[in-house]
Amino acid sequence: CDFHSNLLPHSMKQYVKTFAFIIACSSFVAGAPIIHWKLDEATGVVAADSSGNALDGNWAGTGAVPGWMPADGVDGGSLKLSGADADSFLNDSFSAITGMPFTLSSWVKTTTAEKKGIVFLGDGSTGNSYYLMNVQGGAAKTTARNPAEVAATGGVINDGEWHHVLSVYVSPTERHIYVDGVFGSINTANVPAVVLNRFGIGGLTRNTPHAPVDLIDGQMDDVALWDRAFTAADVAALNGLGVLGAGNAANLDPLMDAFNSQTSIAIGANDWEYVTGLGGGIGATGGSVVSLTAFIVLDEFGNGMQMKSLPGNPVITNYSGSPLTVFLGESVTLNWEIGNASGVSINGGVGLVDNESGSVIVTPTETVTYTLTATNGNGSSFGEVKVTVIPEPIVDSFTGSAGSIFAGESVDLTWAVQNFSSLEIDQGVGIVTGAGGTVTVSPTATTTYTLTATNDTTNTTAEFTVTVYPTPPPRELLLHWPLDEGTGTGTADLAGANQGVFVGAGGTPSWESGFIGEGALTFSNLNDVSVRALGAVVNDFPFTMAGWVKTTASENDTWVVLGTGVANQYHSMRVFGGSSRIMTRNGGTFELGGPAVNDDQWHFMVGVYSHPASMSLYVDGLFVGTRTSDSGSFVTPDRFAIGALDRTNNSIVDPFGGSVDDVSFWRGILSERDVMALHGGANGLGLNASDLASILTGFDDQVSVQAAGSTWSPTTGLTGVVGSTTGNLPGSATIVLDDAGNGMVASPASFQITDIVRDETGTLLTWSSVPGASYTIQYSTDLVDWSDEVIDGLDSQGDTTTFQDTSPARLNEPVGFYRVIQ
Repeated sequence: CDFHSNLLPHSMKQYVKTFAFIIACSSFVAGAPIIHWKLDEATGVVAADSSGNALDGNWAGTGAVPGWMPADGVDGGSLKLSGADADSFLNDSFSAITGMPFTLSSWVKTTTAEKKGIVFLGDGSTGNSYYLMNVQGGAAKTTARNPAEVAATGGVINDGEWHHVLSVYVSPTERHIYVDGVFGSINTANVPAVVLNRFGIGGLTRNTPHAPVDLIDGQMDDVALWDRAFTAADVAALNGLGVLGAGNAANLDPLMDAFNSQTSIAIGANDWEYVTGLGGGIGATGGSVVSLTAFIVLDEFGNGMQMKSLPGNPVITNYSGSPLTVFLGESVTLNWEIGNASGVSINGGVGLVDNESGSVIVTPTETVTYTLTATNGNGSSFGEVKVTVIPEPIVDSFTGSAGSIFAGESVDLTWAVQNFSSLEIDQGVGIVTGAGGTVTVSPTATTTYTLTATNDTTNTTAEFTVTVYPTPPPRELLLHWPLDEGTGTGTADLAGANQGVFVGAGGTPSWESGFIGEGALTFSNLNDVSVRALGAVVNDFPFTMAGWVKTTASENDTWVVLGTGVANQYHSMRVFGGSSRIMTRNGGTFELGGPAVNDDQWHFMVGVYSHPASMSLYVDGLFVGTRTSDSGSFVTPDRFAIGALDRTNNSIVDPFGGSVDDVSFWRGILSERDVMALHGGANGLGLNASDLASILTGFDDQVSVQAAGSTWSPTTGLTGVVGSTTGNLPGSATIVLDDAGNGMVASPASFQITDIVRDETGTLLTWSSVPGASYTIQYSTDLVDWSDEVIDGLDSQGDTTTFQDTSPARLNEPVGFYRVIQ
């Protein structure tokens, strides 16, 4: 019938008490926890379930045994989690409830500001179907995901103190968060119901086989699950028991039953009774467990529950310590005054003491609670004094925003430290402040920074090394295969002398229509085929590989490789399982994956190999990510190839199935701007790698250049992101090359003879030309008669074309004129 007289104003209670008693038989009686892991163990790998439902937690950590802390919990002991080694407890026999409503509760002590899981309930066989109580940005969260993720946010809990976090899941469209008894927020987004087959603590304990992520570093205590949605009074009572050190989740329902029926209840060694007229709002606590005056306010009218002494028990009138905070090695004096006791003892190695009053000096080696127990024939009374021992300084973390940089770049050093009076970083940084902070450094050579944390006890140090690589050289296009041949078994290199030659068992190349320019090369994936150039294109980092691919492959297909004639020594770009991937193999496998590219559309892939600790991937002009720390040492190459993993002279494997176009290889690093420009210029204007190399150089030097049959000049006031283009070629066109709207504008190139040299070998003419055009050269001795045709149908050689006239007759003429006709 859900009638509670405590919800009425106090002035009305005298009229309803009898009525409340009459209907008590049909009042709602809250159930006990479905799971209750007190975490009071001292040894072993099982977190015992105190609910009576035999839903024990099993240790799932891959490292050391659980970090039991039997003397350091909110109620009894607690569990210390490292945030690593899969530290967590699971129950995969969970079937106690099948859906909402339900409530999750735990006490947590942590300093993390990262996204970390606390209590998990959901589908252990997948990765995106669960309910999770977690911390993110230092604040508590009540999260639901299936498959989209939503959350209600509560108060901040990453201050290294104990906090009570409670999540209420009412329905698929309602979930709440409470921190330390205080309501945080409600989230009402719709999340479909989740299969409930796993209960876990310590992180986001999802997936089968068990593969947890977001593991929390800190302590947990008194974890519980109820199959009902908590009321504000339930939350207040459970939080109050922990705050007062007066009980745990098992005591909640007896306490609330006594409150609802306005009676008394024994919890532990003390009685609690229903009282009125308490101060503070719902959830307020006060008084002392030692003096048996502790209370919890459980409604908005000042009604609640308060301790009362058992008749005839010993009375502890004073139990205190001084000082309550000491450094390691210092002493504390415990003082007490007691009445009606036949025996008094103090734990922590003190033992029996005088029955009525006295003092004792203790020297704790760690933070400890000294419990005084006074007894007589009627029972016992208890008092507690917690002494905090400041240990040696603790460096929780000392790290940098990057472990490796190029000379001239900077790194942010970040630290989190406890128990210190001063902090200092060497290498010229000096004194720093704050338990957590950041300082920027710019080392010119590989440098190890040492953080020293000091207090009156001792000092602690931590190190972080920044590896500094030489400033990368300016980018330089070393190899460019446009793949526009259409026939034959070789491919020209527009950037140098690294011509490609068709090899393998596939017969002749399959030339197809291209995406950039006139042609592309298609590989069947049926024969071990490759187009290869032998020789060392580069001899060290950094370098960049780029090109366009079109495929439907879902296998491990290599389409670009720089390597040696020795197996497993190469740098490559490939399609793996349909997705983009770059790789280095040299004493190990180092790889970085990106989005899918097997949709039979053209995609632009770029692999930037900066140094042994940095390898970056771009796809379709967008940055995918960087693999740092270990990215593989440089492989001194003797070949560059496309179409397969060309790893030895007699073993070409992982053949590619699909088309390849406009492959380029660069010394140095292509920046994000360069990659976006290459992608955008090709998509919008059909520019190839050689065209863009000239245009980018002209932009950087702020000079006009010839490229793609046009004159390109610096310009401003353009719109769009880097790589955006307008217009057409040949003719007026633009390309944006920075975020400020600056770029290059094209105009038709001046068609003119730019150089002419005559010596004993003949006459050498050079003129600005248009790719794809053909030319006729005529000769005259008087600028009137041009009937002497030197050559007809000379194909353009690109932006610039040359021709040498070796005719003896024309060479012997004292005066001669040439004209070139496009």
